[in-house]
Amino acid sequence: MKMRSMKLKNMLWAGCFFFVALSLFTACESYDEMPPRIEGSSTAKLVFPIYEMNSEERAIVDAIRDEYKQFE
Repeated sequence: MKMRSMKLKNMLWAGCFFFVALSLFTACESYDEMPPRIEGSSTAKLVFPIYEMNSEERAIVDAIRDEYKQFE
């Protein structure tokens, strides 16, 4: 009986370690990945900057979108 509880305890520790390691290595690569937030209201709000793309950037986005649609 003691061996069984010891095995369960080791499995729980391994699971916790795996969860923590996975969450650390799959987080954002840098702090710049999140859009800025406005503080001061009752809840923090995300602010997405308005950005006009030029024709070259639009072509890149359209190519990526077309490639993605091929696999749907």
